[in-house]
Parts: sequence; structure tokens; C-alpha cells
Amino acid sequence: MDCLKAENIVNGYAAAVAKGFLDRDLVRYESWLPCSKDRIVSAYKIFFAYVIKFKTLSRDDFKKHLMILNYIDTFVEDAQATKINVFWKLDTDAKKEFQEQYPEITPLCKYYSDHILISKGYEDVINFVQEVQKLDCHSQFYCRKIYELAQIKYLPRYEKFFRNSSLSVG
Repeated sequence: MDCLKAENIVNGYAAAVAKGFLDRDLVRYESWLPCSKDRIVSAYKIFFAYVIKFKTLSRDDFKKHLMILNYIDTFVEDAQATKINVFWKLDTDAKKEFQEQYPEITPLCKYYSDHILISKGYEDVINFVQEVQKLDCHSQFYCRKIYELAQIKYLPRYEKFFRNSSLSVG
């Protein structure tokens, strides 16, 4: 994944988060995402490595992007999200009936409603950013090293993106 692809994924993810929650829903639909959650986390790593090198975002915008990423676990597989959201909006009597048919829903609703989620992907990106900030961004090996840290296959063609700040990252 090159920087342009990473930026497109990050922007697509931000657009999915910006949709918010539909009509008092508890969770969001995974189909809103531009790709898998793992790929979004990988895209954020490349995006942030570029931003760190070229300082293309203000500190506040950088933090906003990090906070947006933390919502990734509010996206749930569509069929399960539908069940959770339907159950969440039912009155007490209707919930009892729904629970009989879908006993797994109650603990899921409790989990999503009672916890402030810190996603594994968010923590992974925070750790990655901390490691990247220790690197010499002027090193000829910067690009190779960030792909290694991100555990993404490195290709020499990615180097061109880290030679100049021609992207519209932000």
C-alpha cells in the first residue's frame, strides 16, 4: 500500500465515521467502511508516517485523526449490527421476547453501551507512531523502516512518496 492508497482509505474511513449513528443506533455497519478494519489500521500507519516526516498536519488535526481511529470497533458486521441496533431500541417487554430468539445480543449490547472502547487497532497505531517518531525521517532507510514497523510488505516504488511532500495528506 502506497501513501496515496493509504490516504484514500483514511479519508474513506473518516467519511464512514462522519455518518454518525443512524436513529439512536448503538453500533455502525461494517459495510460503511472502505475496506477491512485491519487494512484501515495499516493505512493509518502509512498515513501517519508520511505526516510525521513532512509535518503536513497540525498537532490538533493529528490528534483528531487518532481519535477518529478509536471508533473503528463501533463498526460491526452488518447482520449482527442490525440485531444489536433493533434490540437496543426496543422497550423492555419486546426485549424479553427478542432475547429468547437471540440470547447472544444482550451481552453484546451491554458491552457496546457500558464500555468506552479503546480499540486494539488504535493502540497498535499509537505504538507505531511512537516508534516512527524515534526514527531519523531524513534517513535513506526511513521508508523501508516504516513499512517494516507497520508489518506491511515493502516495495521500492513506495520510496518516491517519501522523497517529497507532494501529497494532499490532511
